[in-house]
Amino acid sequence: MQSSKYEKYDDFSVVSENREKQRAYYIPFSDENSAIAKQWKESDRCKLLNGEWKFKYAECPLDIPDDISKTDYTESIPVPSCWECYGYGRIQYTNINYPFQYDPPYTYKLNPVGIYSRSFDYTRDDEKLYIVFEGVSSYFELYINNKYVGMSRGTHMQAEFDISAFATEGMNDITVLVYTWNAESYLEDQDFFRFHGIFRDVYLLARPLEHIRDIYIKPDISGKIEFEFDFIGREMPCRVLIFSDDGSVIADKVIKSGQTIFVDTPKLWTAESPNLYGVMINCADEYIYKKIGFRKIETSPKGELLVNGVSVKLKGVNRHDSNPKTGYCTTEDDMKNDIVLMKQNNINCIRTSHYPNHPRFLEMCDAYGMYVMDECDQETHGVEHAFGLCSLASIGQMASNPSVLPAYMDRMERMVERDKNSPCIISWSLGN
Repeated sequence: MQSSKYEKYDDFSVVSENREKQRAYYIPFSDENSAIAKQWKESDRCKLLNGEWKFKYAECPLDIPDDISKTDYTESIPVPSCWECYGYGRIQYTNINYPFQYDPPYTYKLNPVGIYSRSFDYTRDDEKLYIVFEGVSSYFELYINNKYVGMSRGTHMQAEFDISAFATEGMNDITVLVYTWNAESYLEDQDFFRFHGIFRDVYLLARPLEHIRDIYIKPDISGKIEFEFDFIGREMPCRVLIFSDDGSVIADKVIKSGQTIFVDTPKLWTAESPNLYGVMINCADEYIYKKIGFRKIETSPKGELLVNGVSVKLKGVNRHDSNPKTGYCTTEDDMKNDIVLMKQNNINCIRTSHYPNHPRFLEMCDAYGMYVMDECDQETHGVEHAFGLCSLASIGQMASNPSVLPAYMDRMERMVERDKNSPCIISWSLGN
């Protein structure tokens, strides 16, 4: 492994390498019926890489072999999971204090690393191949067939890489180096338990050489829906179908980016009446199905929150994406149970403290009806302990430090771009 890659976790200026630009969350399918009826992980364009991975826990980056193919794997670990839950490292909880000596951008010199490895079989076709990580704590480097692909940080955000040039016909090896700490750990000083590892889903996406990259669906309570598309390759027209809540097609139109479709007298979305409409986007042999809601969020001159012009009182809670036994790794049952418990106690609003939750959780909030404040994955609370509450020295360390601005912006932009199509989101939080 080259020394330049070893040093990157201590560099604020490098937020990622070769990571794809953030897009809205969706999973493509190859046919319309499957896109509507099947779960995301059943898509024929998606290959789930969850399961047992070979695993090596190194106490220090210096223990990583120069040739990662020579790593001596003696154990395995499930993905997704947090390695502290399997006896590696130790579970830590801090509120204000950083869990390491304050010396930005440096953290521990003995920075434990989890080395993950597995193989996948690939039949090469005339297509693009991507790998998606929904959540990795806290910084990771990706290798395909022992070749460096790229790196990413931002623990609770999606990271996608184009591995078309790295994957070959037949069996391919994936190696992921996950570091316990990195420079941006200074931005992740939330008051919570500290867990590490690949803790959310990992999957491959096989897509046409030219395809939709990003989708922004903007419904208005008047019934107008504006569509913005971004493409890999040339711009293409898209066939868009709108489905009512009973499954009937109420609009079918071929449009380009920037054009609109109208729905007559739409049922509006609120937490009490979470009316959703299905949107099927067909382009370049792919079918992408999303649920949308018509709602308008604003504030009155009196400072009231108005949803579709009606004053709404929020009865909210802070929610961590966590489980007492599995740490950051939560199942869809965990997420659903949280929402049911909240509904039973007349809670109508969730703040995703202190980071974006799993994207499937937001889709559940859309469907079951919960107002959501989506919070960015950043907090620099520990600076107060080092420099004093609200002191000028404290503010200059992180909040007003221009060298940290790219990391702040990267995290905020990725949150909004991933979650922008969720009707449940009524506000965005820049951090805790």
